[in-house]
Amino acid sequence: MAKTKSAAETAGEIIKGGFSLDKFKKNKGFSNSSVKFKEQAWIGVSKAFEDITSLPGIPTGHITLLRGHSDTGKTTTGEIIDYRGFFLYADRGTLNTIEDVAAYILDLLDEQKKGNLPYDLCFFWDSVGSVPCELSVRSNKNNNEWNAGAMSTQFGNNLNQKILLSRKEGSKHTNTLVAINKVWTMKPEHPMGQPKLQNKGGMAMWYDATLIITFGNITNPGTSKIKATAKGKEYEFAKKTKVQIEKNHINGIQSRGSIVMTQHGFIEDEKKAIDNYKDQYKGTWANILGSTDFEVSIEAEVGEDIRDIGLNDE
Repeated sequence: MAKTKSAAETAGEIIKGGFSLDKFKKNKGFSNSSVKFKEQAWIGVSKAFEDITSLPGIPTGHITLLRGHSDTGKTTTGEIIDYRGFFLYADRGTLNTIEDVAAYILDLLDEQKKGNLPYDLCFFWDSVGSVPCELSVRSNKNNNEWNAGAMSTQFGNNLNQKILLSRKEGSKHTNTLVAINKVWTMKPEHPMGQPKLQNKGGMAMWYDATLIITFGNITNPGTSKIKATAKGKEYEFAKKTKVQIEKNHINGIQSRGSIVMTQHGFIEDEKKAIDNYKDQYKGTWANILGSTDFEVSIEAEVGEDIRDIGLNDE
């Protein structure tokens, strides 16, 4: 019976035979060096948002997912991002399906690659879960499974990787995607279980995002109204909302807290910040309330704390 050669003996024979790993790599088109990424850069946001998240802004070269129930501060984050450059706007009248959105972004990335659009690109997609796929539109049925499948195909298996690969040192431009996603609450699977947040439109963005920030509670928005009151009139000028970094594959920071959202952006959740904001806009409020003598009140917080109820695992 022939003797079976050990791995060490086989490797020794290969080496004696003049095997060259570098030559093998070259023939196969493999790199002789490890992949290197560009130094991490950030897109600035408001100081209040930076303080509550302990992050210097939105990371470039990554996919950031801002998610939560309606009116919890997701879109406010997008509005206060300090991004300098040219802006292209496309609304639902232009991009009717998930496939349309993907084609639009891919076209711009293609123009960038050709040199016709020589800039870093940052894509902001609001209300990801409100856009159906082509099959849902054609059948006149907004089928969640079809939509999730389209998101996985168009973004999870294709476009998202192009965004993330732009971080490589060899990439001339760095591209970023910020997705704003509404959620729904999945009921517990058993009596002792906990409800969980699910993303409308499927989990493609969840899996590929390197930074996920959740706003509000699990089963409800969990916001608290902040009002100015005078002469029996009330004027809601802000809302307090909870914020939690749920996934962070950039620097590992996991923070949580609360912040105040206004029509002018975020401010700190503290009396001094609210009083300063009140003083800045009290003239406008006086015109609404008919008096400069008004009181500021914050209603009781709503519902559970997001840290106390199990969120999705990756």
